[in-house]
Amino acid sequence: MRAELASPTAFDLIASFDGAKLVWAARGDSFEVLEQPLAKDGRFKGGAARLAVGAARGRATDLVAAQLDRGVAVAWVEQLGDEARASALLSDARGASQIADLGAAWPTTTVHRGNLALAAARDYALVFLRGTEEPCSEGQRQCFGFGLYRLEAEGALNARGLPLSVPVPCSEYSTLLSIVEGRWHYAVCTLAESSPVTTLFNIQFEPEYAAAEQLLAGCRPLGLFEHEQDVWLSADCAGRRKVIRGSGAQRTTHDLSGLVFDCGSGQPRLRAGDFELGLGPPRAGVHALLGPPWVPARARAVWTGQALVVAAEQGGSVRLTRYACE
Repeated sequence: MRAELASPTAFDLIASFDGAKLVWAARGDSFEVLEQPLAKDGRFKGGAARLAVGAARGRATDLVAAQLDRGVAVAWVEQLGDEARASALLSDARGASQIADLGAAWPTTTVHRGNLALAAARDYALVFLRGTEEPCSEGQRQCFGFGLYRLEAEGALNARGLPLSVPVPCSEYSTLLSIVEGRWHYAVCTLAESSPVTTLFNIQFEPEYAAAEQLLAGCRPLGLFEHEQDVWLSADCAGRRKVIRGSGAQRTTHDLSGLVFDCGSGQPRLRAGDFELGLGPPRAGVHALLGPPWVPARARAVWTGQALVVAAEQGGSVRLTRYACE
């Protein structure tokens, strides 16, 4: 299979219940979103399926996807010269997927990831989007608007009252998003005197609770992930990858510079010092933990249940690399 991409960032690799899925926007005159299932051993399972097709409005970039109980949710940004718009869909294999327009997005001609984030619960998905420039409330300098949206099973799109106005967002991974045990966690990366700062917002509904905290100042965020029933932030700190627990009373930090994919214990795991993450059921977002040389920059990685699979753009297509404990 050769997955030709609409742009170098028009793909994602996600975990499914029985393996993984490669999701991408295809290169061509029309707009197409496709998915290719992978089995638990990390090998192709069947052929690719079309999730959506329509008229192309621009060049699809920064594509993100996530698995729901039924089907997948996908979001992306279409670059239209000096403008850009974000779109999303929820596909449950029961009919043609309707593409929802999320509104104006940050236009960029560079190859960036992370200005659009998506997370899925069982029957809905959240999309966190970096919008366009707007006046700051203080009137001192330009800010960027950020919006949080909810995709429901019927395909309806509901804005979820969370307008943010942020000065000087980071050019990459300005948005991060995760749903853990029903709690919403979203983060914004901004520059303070040219140094990145990540502000993590935690929202709990029963009982109601909300908090915001700055974490790993001076580090470039790489992603949010679930571990020990909590949310964790991964970041690059002057070339050293670190993770920190993002909520609760204990702020545990680990240095992942020596992180390895370890098969020696009989149970595949990611291990670095006193940090250990067992790899049992399929897990998405392994690229937030495991960087080069295993996972190149802007690549995607998942644990399929039996293999570590890495998807990286190469020459306009996606190349998949599989690692397994033999």
